[in-house]
Amino acid sequence: MPSTSLGNFGSNGANGKTLALPIDLTGVEVIFLSDSLRCNESTSLELKTEESDEILALYRDLLLLLGSAYCELVSVDSVLVGPVPVYITEEQAWLLRSKVRTGDVAIDGKTQIGHVLLLKLYMLLLQFNTNFAD
Repeated sequence: MPSTSLGNFGSNGANGKTLALPIDLTGVEVIFLSDSLRCNESTSLELKTEESDEILALYRDLLLLLGSAYCELVSVDSVLVGPVPVYITEEQAWLLRSKVRTGDVAIDGKTQIGHVLLLKLYMLLLQFNTNFAD
């Protein structure tokens, strides 16, 4: 399956590049994360501060990445198992982490996926930490 990425790097970092690493997501994980990302009152379009613009851009970029994976894995009558690799930045990984709890369940209301997503996100965050320590 093709990867959901514009490459291994985004922009705005050292040498114009921000490191983005892959996280393999299943269809139900993509659905859960897409549904979990909602712009709340702190990211409202009415706020005009620079910080809210940055947060809104972070949400939009991440939703586009997840939306691309969603289009690959979800159809009207089925959800493919996947997985697909989605390349995300450390900042995006922290945002996703803030949306996941251990007891979260999949769209079927029964399947526990919170702990699996947390393991994937923490492994990715540790990978970012290791890359920056080198």
